[in-house]
Amino acid sequence: WDRENGRLYRVRYGDAKSTKLDLPSRSDADLVAALADSNAFIARQAQRILQERSATGSLDKSATEAALTAFEAENAGSTPLLLRAFWTRHVTGTMNGDQMMAALRDEDEYVRGWAVQLALPNAATIPVFESMARSENSLWVRRHLAAKLQELPLDARWLLAEGLVSHGRSVNDPNIPLLSWYGIEPLVESDTPRAFALADRTPWQLLKDFVSRRAATSSQGREAILLSLSQTQKPDEFVKRAGALLGALKKLPAVDPPEKWPAAKSQGAKFSKKNERVAQVLSRLGARFGDEEFFPEWRAVALNQKAKLGGRREAMDLLIAGRDPELAEVARTLLDHPGMKLAAIRAMRTAPSVNSAEVLVAKLDQLDLNLRNEAINLLASRPEMALVLLQAVDDDRLEPSLISPVMLDQFDLFENEKIDALIAANWTRGGAGVDLDQLHAAMEEWKEKLDPMTIARADASRGRQAYMMTCGTCHQLFGEGIAMGPDLTGSNRADLGYVLENVLAPNAVVGKDYQLNVFTMKDGATVSGMVQSQTPEFYKVSMPGGVLVDVKKADVANRLEMSQSLMPAGLFDALPLSQVADLVKYLASPQQVPLPGEAPPAAKNQDAAPRKIDPHARFYEAESLVAKYPVDSGTLISQRMTSFGDGWSGNRQLFWRDGQPGDIYTMKLDGLAPGTVDLIVHPTSAKDYAIVKFAINGQLREVDLYNPGVSLGEPIEFKGVNISPREPLQIDVHIIGQNPSAMKDRFFFGIDRFEIRRKESADANAMKSKKTAQADSAL
Repeated sequence: WDRENGRLYRVRYGDAKSTKLDLPSRSDADLVAALADSNAFIARQAQRILQERSATGSLDKSATEAALTAFEAENAGSTPLLLRAFWTRHVTGTMNGDQMMAALRDEDEYVRGWAVQLALPNAATIPVFESMARSENSLWVRRHLAAKLQELPLDARWLLAEGLVSHGRSVNDPNIPLLSWYGIEPLVESDTPRAFALADRTPWQLLKDFVSRRAATSSQGREAILLSLSQTQKPDEFVKRAGALLGALKKLPAVDPPEKWPAAKSQGAKFSKKNERVAQVLSRLGARFGDEEFFPEWRAVALNQKAKLGGRREAMDLLIAGRDPELAEVARTLLDHPGMKLAAIRAMRTAPSVNSAEVLVAKLDQLDLNLRNEAINLLASRPEMALVLLQAVDDDRLEPSLISPVMLDQFDLFENEKIDALIAANWTRGGAGVDLDQLHAAMEEWKEKLDPMTIARADASRGRQAYMMTCGTCHQLFGEGIAMGPDLTGSNRADLGYVLENVLAPNAVVGKDYQLNVFTMKDGATVSGMVQSQTPEFYKVSMPGGVLVDVKKADVANRLEMSQSLMPAGLFDALPLSQVADLVKYLASPQQVPLPGEAPPAAKNQDAAPRKIDPHARFYEAESLVAKYPVDSGTLISQRMTSFGDGWSGNRQLFWRDGQPGDIYTMKLDGLAPGTVDLIVHPTSAKDYAIVKFAINGQLREVDLYNPGVSLGEPIEFKGVNISPREPLQIDVHIIGQNPSAMKDRFFFGIDRFEIRRKESADANAMKSKKTAQADSAL
């Protein structure tokens, strides 16, 4: 490639001549003969031309059929050539039913597999598929049969599925169990008892677990599981099935008590007298299903300050799920217990009251930012609780800055005169936004206010503080803030015009994913935010501050989708000009700046070796996953690392504390282009960190993260990780123990970042760097 003029040159050795093809001028029979060419390119082109002729109606089908028959007879011993003929019959429409049925019974496994893939499901082929599923030994063919499940009507899948899951050898195949599950999954809801019967007959434990988890997401499925529990004759089997149900329920919001719970409880009680494991799982199910017999036991665990934190939090989760009538009193007590404040606030949501609001307001300014957002969103759910909060501001017991402009807009939804009066007395509100016809004039006015001299005098560090109280309640920048709206890090934020356009007219263009949804509940409460996802029973709503709330559809009186952004209109009007300038300067920062009074990261450790960064790698900040993927046990936060020296990108990490051995944290990296990459995990190590096991695409790595001091651990490399075009990359972290020298009963875990390198040679990278340097020099 001559970069001076853009010309491309071909280099060849000697006088080699280009191959001249005359395929388009050949007859149909000659093209069939070309399928045997040793050059696969020519064979493919011949097949393509035959397909085009068939599509345009110019193919002589009788001549082509005769040529294909002769071709198959002549090459009967060559599987590749027979497959070329088979594919050509398929694309030219010269395949009849008898030929397809013969291919399904062919001696060669590859011909049978392709026949399964290309055959249309009908009354003739479906019984053959079912027979093959029972008797076929080739994993290649079984893989295509498993994929075929999804093409069949639901009621026609059962026999094929039963044949597939009865095959013991398939359990170790990397594809067949999952392909089978994709076809079976809709059957669980359509006929749950039959799906359980199918799972009971398979040797695939993975399928058994999947069926239980999927069944637990519907009321019909939960009833079927409890029916099976009530009929169980062995304690171990009871524990196994009940444990699978509990595991699935952990990932769901509180559900209504199933009708068949008393029967399952009675059967479990028979086993629990002699089996402690049955007693434990029965107690957990009972509390989760609202059985008051089990509440006192879990209240005692939650209030026991000598018990392990993980157990106390589990107790609160069970009491919340079961809607314990004494939960509010327990929650108010736990607001003073370290490590239990978040559980207490979430418990108050199930039993809101003015009494709880007064206790919460009294401790609001003592809570950290995440807990404060949880508390304020709870207080904003009901007008009587919001009044307690706003009255505390009016009485000078709380600073007005504790309440963000976003939250003030949420209070407006109550249309309450007392609330409106308290807001007007304590806050300067922005307007309703700038009309698009006046946007240009308003932008010019603000550009004059924010002239270069004003921005030069502004302080980006103070702007970072202002950001956390305004934009940071819904957006992330440099990994800091709440990932509710779009991430601002990669936006055009250095352009003042871009910033002004979005702040002055936030409702001009609102993406559907960021529209405000207002839920009015049957009990009078209000929940407003963005709908992240939904199931047949629940909406998962993301509220300002990153708080996630599960809204039960049956409890919703009205849902209003508003074509407006959660971003408050008139944000700049509500702030002093100096604070607006600080915020604008921070938004334009090319990298993170220290908070006021905080030393720059480089000053912490002048002797630290610079971090080597591959310029061709992509970095994925682990802390950005905190809001997206919560943990089932323990606490997950985005932890600031500036006090631990240099080296952490963005000066933050994903930090998981209070997990226990056996706990698993699942996160996913989305937005990765399909292909094969090398993934490097950059963990943190410290004296209270655990021994963990990473599981990524079947690759396992066990790592001891113990270290006497706090530092970045050794990078963990996973070679040749496949990125699917349809699914994000899943990473599972298992806590498996701790170093004997580690702090006892502390199983902490942290990740700074993930590094993704495409499969590209070092020479290629070096060449890219050299060419870039040459281009820079020329410029």
